[in-house]
Amino acid sequence: MEEAIAMTITSTIDDRIANSKYVGVIVDETTNITVEKMLITYLALQHKGEPETVIIGNYVIPSGTVSQQK
Repeated sequence: MEEAIAMTITSTIDDRIANSKYVGVIVDETTNITVEKMLITYLALQHKGEPETVIIGNYVIPSGTVSQQK
């Protein structure tokens, strides 16, 4: 059931991306209730002439810092 719902949502988003004149990517770091660092990705697009933002991913990341290599 979950797989069918996910496929329908993904298909709808794919159609909206294909039919959008403009697409932008928004990336944000946050923490969830268990204090895991999360990376959320959104798309800003145009649907029927109106701006719309859709979430396309929510990923656990090991660290929110950049490591410097020497």
